[in-house]
Amino acid sequence: MNMEGIRTALITAMDFNWGLTHPNIQVLYENTIPVNLDALGGAFIGCEIEFTAATQVSLEFSPTYRISGYMVLTAFLKEGHGTKQIYEHLDYLFSIFQHKNFAGVHTGTPTFGRTGQHNNFYFVELRVPFWADSNA
Repeated sequence: MNMEGIRTALITAMDFNWGLTHPNIQVLYENTIPVNLDALGGAFIGCEIEFTAATQVSLEFSPTYRISGYMVLTAFLKEGHGTKQIYEHLDYLFSIFQHKNFAGVHTGTPTFGRTGQHNNFYFVELRVPFWADSNA
């Protein structure tokens, strides 16, 4: 599986699962559209795919290669709205991606990343480790 195949599998899982339960909260993917934060409402999810390694994991004639990285899901909530909603969103995202297999892309246990404020929004990151194998 190549990097675009990995990205497609993870984005498809995000769109399907998040869209079923949170259709009014937009998901923004890295570098796809210009963002007007004022038009997003009180909450949104940012999604980035970070590739961190590609290694050979077998010694066969046609070896297996593993590509790994993190799906970084950042929950944003307008400042002054408390943290309850942001952690409910993160709990749901955790349940979607913990130890799953999406079309050959495996995920591990998510961990928390950065927190802070940006443009009048409070944010918390959820980092989902993933890996996928392929034969080159």
